[in-house]
Parts: sequence; C-alpha cells; structure tokens
Amino acid sequence: MPSEVSTASGGQSVEELRQELAEAREQQAATAEVLRVISSSPMELQGVFAAIAASAARLCDAYDVVIRQVDGDSLVLVAHHGRIPPTGTLPLMRGVLTARAALDRRTIQVGNRRCPERSRRNVRSVTPTAAPAPVGGTVAGQIDQL
Repeated sequence: MPSEVSTASGGQSVEELRQELAEAREQQAATAEVLRVISSSPMELQGVFAAIAASAARLCDAYDVVIRQVDGDSLVLVAHHGRIPPTGTLPLMRGVLTARAALDRRTIQVGNRRCPERSRRNVRSVTPTAAPAPVGGTVAGQIDQL
C-alpha cells in the first residue's frame, strides 16, 4: 500500500500517521525513563533533573539542554546534557534570554543559528529556545535547549 494513500482519519497519509506514532512512542519512552529515575531514588533530585535534561535533548533533537532553578534574583544550574559547557548562575534580568523567558513566563525562540554537530563538516541549523517551568503562580525554573 503506497504511503501517499489518504486514510479515513482526515486525509493524513499512512507515512504521516507512522511518524506521529513513532513520536508518541518516543515521548512515552522518555516519560517512562524519568518516572523510573524518580521511583528508584525519589529524594535524589539531581538524577531526576539529569534524566529530564537527557530526555528533553532526545525529544527535541537538541544539541544541548540546560535546566536552571530560580533562586532569589538568580537562575542556578541544576542539570545539563550536551557538550557545550554551561554557565553556572545567571542573573534574573531581562537582558539575559533565559531570564527574560522566566520573568515573562513565556517560551522564547531565537531565529535559526548554525551549530557544529560532531565535526566541522557536519553542520545543522538550530533554534535556541528558553522555556519557563511554572509551578502554581510562579516560575520555579527554566529549561533551555540549543
């Protein structure tokens, strides 16, 4: 059966449905991994944050992921996954992209950038993104991906 054949579910091709199913399975696997880490050591938050960063990198096809926690007037590094050395603590001020996303309580994406991946010959385009992690009426932290 050709993959261009429309289905009864609204005109999506079989290939599009397969892609959606693969993405849903990948999200379920990432969720299961984070839950496994939480259940194996519920008091060890560093391991949980590390698992979340690794899952976010895999799901977003990100080169690098950083998770920060709001601590007063600063964003403190709590987890990192990737090869780019992260900055430890950042000031919570609008001049810093990550902080601006937390202060405005909205996701911010910066236009595409070129980013080396594994070697200088293999270069891909990336969209840096900063997303706040709201808890109740406040922002508890921040997840950034490149």
